[in-house]
Parts: sequence; C-alpha cells; structure tokens
Amino acid sequence: MNNYWRTFLTTVVFFICIFPSVEAQVVLERVSITERADGLGLVIRNHLTMQPDSFRVLQPADNRIQFVIYSDGIESDDFIEADSIEGIDSIRYSDGTGYFAYEITMQEGVHFLANAYPDVNQTDILVALERVTAGDLSGVLEPGLQLFDEDQGDVADVVEPDSEQPEPVVEDSIDVKESSINVLFGIKAGVTTADFYGVGYRRNARNGVTFAASASINFPAYLPYDLSLGLETGFYFTQKGFTDPVTAKLNAAVVEFDYIEIPILAKLKFREQNRFSPHIILGPTIGFLANSESVQDDGERSDLDEFTRTVDFGGMAGAGVDIRLGDYIVDLQIRQSLGFTTLFDEASFDENEKLRQLSVVVGVRF
Repeated sequence: MNNYWRTFLTTVVFFICIFPSVEAQVVLERVSITERADGLGLVIRNHLTMQPDSFRVLQPADNRIQFVIYSDGIESDDFIEADSIEGIDSIRYSDGTGYFAYEITMQEGVHFLANAYPDVNQTDILVALERVTAGDLSGVLEPGLQLFDEDQGDVADVVEPDSEQPEPVVEDSIDVKESSINVLFGIKAGVTTADFYGVGYRRNARNGVTFAASASINFPAYLPYDLSLGLETGFYFTQKGFTDPVTAKLNAAVVEFDYIEIPILAKLKFREQNRFSPHIILGPTIGFLANSESVQDDGERSDLDEFTRTVDFGGMAGAGVDIRLGDYIVDLQIRQSLGFTTLFDEASFDENEKLRQLSVVVGVRF
C-alpha cells in the first residue's frame, strides 16, 4: 500500500475518533441586549448551545413582558442586569423543570411591543422590542404566566406550553433588519499529502501545507433531518505533487506543484448540539498554477512550467465539525480533492496524470 493511502486511512480513523459523542442538552449560556439596527428599540439575544423544544413571549401588562424557553433538562448560566439599560426598570429570572423564563418590567411611560423568533443562522433566540405607545398595546395584552411566588396560582403552571399555541411569527412592523444571509470570514491552515492518479508508474506522496483566507455563507434554508444549507469558499495556497517517481521523464527526488486554489463548496450542516455541529462539504475547485519544479537529491531545481497546465479543474468532498467558542467558530475538516484535467499539456510528458490530495485543516471564523 503506498504512503498516500496509508495516510488517508489513518486520517479517516483519527477524524472519526475525535467526533464528539455527547448527550444533547440545551444550555442558555447568557442573555445579552443591544440597540436595534433601525434605532426603534432593543434586541435581546438568548445565547443557546442548541435549539430548544419551543419558546413563547407574552405581554400581561403594558409595562411587562414575559419570555419562556421550554426544553427538557435546560440549564442556565449568566444573565444581564437591568442597570443602565434605557427604558428597562428590572429583569427577573425564573427556572424549573423543563423551562427557563424571565420577566421584564419597563420604566414608567416606556412601552415595547415584543416578538420572539429564532436567529436565522444560529441556535440563538431573539426577542425584538419595538418602542410604541400604550395605545398600540390595546389588542396585544394577554394573561401572563405564574413565574414568581408573589404571583397568584401555582408556579408549575408555566412548565407545559399550550399544545395548540401557534409558532411565533415575525411581523413586518417589528423587523429588526437581521440579514437573511449570514457571511462569516476567517482563516484556515492545515497539512496535506498528495500524489496523482491515472498512470501505473510508481511514486510516493508529497507532504505539504495549505493555508487560506476563507468565507462561509449561511443561507436561510432548512432541509429535512435538521440540516441547514451554506456555502464555503476562499483563496488557498496549497502544495501538491509527488516524490520519487519511477519514470525517465521525471528524474527527480521531489516534483512540486503549488496552486492558488478556489473551492466553491456546498455545505450541509447538522443541528448544533452542545457547541458541536457536524457538516459535510462537496463542490468544484479551480486551481491556478503558482509553481512547478522538479528537485534533485542535491537540491538542484528544474522548471516544469512549460510542460504543465496553468489551470487545474477538480472536485472536493469532505466532512468536518464546527465548534462554537463564544463569539468565534472553530472548524476542523478532512478533505479529499481530485483533479479532473490532466497535469501536463506537453505530449511528451502527458500520461494522463491527474492530481489528488488529502488535507486536514483547522479554521477560525469570526
């Protein structure tokens, strides 16, 4: 078995072993609040490790708003205080079996119309507060939940949501101008092993590196089995080639082909669980030749540019996992690429060689 396939199998086994096998659990890590982009109110972001079973927002009085997250085994950590938040007098929190809730009380003369909905591209839940007058709330108020001891009734009444309750809907009147397409930029780097396929003469793999400026585009499209759709691309410098070829035309210790490569990869991402979100990638690549040389044992180099195609079209497939760490996303991927065009364009060199490469890359998006 040649070195390329040994490396490929070892990498696959390693990658399978590092995938997390943790029990899914919803954790509300923190609650943050900011001014809306349109200047018409506030946006409360509930930072969750995964999507909850359901959620609900209510307005029991013109100066009170209640928000409840329902999920089995939900845990909660760090939360905002009402100090120095314009228009808000107090925020009280309540939790119990299967739910976490809070109630916001506004300052005198301040009124908000509330609506809650999931963030398009993440697991967070947003609560939009639009500044209105008391008269605007006349048809909105409804009986509240018994969240605290001083409320009348049993606190346990909050645990089970109404099964007939409709899903929350974002109304046009309180659009918080969240982009429907989310773009995150980042950097990637990794190690590679490459050789070629298509001919029978013996050779060994060339090990190298790859690094990139990358972009990840998430679309507001959700597929069955909790899959979301995205696109991954970037500008990669990547080292390819092979070593010790047994052929008279390439009498060299190392044959180097370096490319500036642009992959355009569809990304299918599974629902995030405890900060981890596995994904698969698939799509075409185009590579622009940056360097092609043969290197002798004594270090002497010979230029192969006149024999080598300047553009390499190919395809790439892989799998990975995104790991959410605060405001950053770290991703780890294993990728297999295959060139579809022959390596050499000179008839005396061409034996239908096509490049292939296995890479393991780590990236950070922000």
